[in-house]
Amino acid sequence: MLQRNRKIQICLLVLLFYCISYIILSELGDYEITTSGKIRYIKDLAVMDRQKWKPKFVKGELFRDVKGKLVVKSCNFLGAFYSPLLYLDRKLFHKTIRYFEDSVSLITPVRDDPFSKLCRLLSDPVSA
Repeated sequence: MLQRNRKIQICLLVLLFYCISYIILSELGDYEITTSGKIRYIKDLAVMDRQKWKPKFVKGELFRDVKGKLVVKSCNFLGAFYSPLLYLDRKLFHKTIRYFEDSVSLITPVRDDPFSKLCRLLSDPVSA
């Protein structure tokens, strides 16, 4: 019984250290301008369309690639280690600031781009 209580205390202490260390890094963080991948210029150049919270030394971000799939754009060890807290932090406290709506008339997503449609038609005329 004492052994079990000791293990629970150690687990809670490690969890507390994990949360406090993230809070410290988050307090030292700042917003950075970045791309979401949702809005693009002509072919595959993504637009800097948002400000996203970045805790100090923590890199971890999802990005929509040219095909529209959600992928990890950049991630370091701390980004992977703190990813659950980073996700909660960005959802609850430091929300992403978007510069444009998702449907902007001057900037079109790649899948609706006329040049991309022409390339798809030339590469595979049967499926287009």
